Amino acid sequence: FATSGFETSLTYLLLVSFALLVKKGSAGKYSGLTGLLIAFLVLNRPEAFLLLLYLTGWWLLRIVGELLKKQRPAAGKLTKELVLFALPAGVILGAYGFFRMGYYASLFPNTFYAKKGGELYLSQGLNYLMDFAMSYPFSLVIIFLGIFLIGRGIIFLT
Repeated sequence: FATSGFETSLTYLLLVSFALLVKKGSAGKYSGLTGLLIAFLVLNRPEAFLLLLYLTGWWLLRIVGELLKKQRPAAGKLTKELVLFALPAGVILGAYGFFRMGYYASLFPNTFYAKKGGELYLSQGLNYLMDFAMSYPFSLVIIFLGIFLIGRGIIFLT
């Protein structure tokens, strides 16, 4: 059913394009294009915002690392890449948010407010997390191991 969804095929196209940029080590070289791809991904699938946050944090950590090594020119280059990455994402997503607020008078779709029911229901989210942890303990170990390895710098995007 992956080819019959409305946004699924476009999501795959954008993700593969992004993956090719990362695989060739060009995510930093073409940071504006990377930001554009991520912005389109967020418009297509809002949960791709997590990828936007991850990439922004990745660039910020690299900048801080270069500053700690006293490599100001490299940090300046990375800062320029981060700005070129954030510019298309910020403009496109900001314009879309501005449009939504003007047209719909809300930032999120109606289904968000219908499911929310007027209050945050965080305890239900914790119940879902606990159910996942109890049902799939091996998957949970893999997820936390991946987060740990990324945090330790063993797994890099480029």
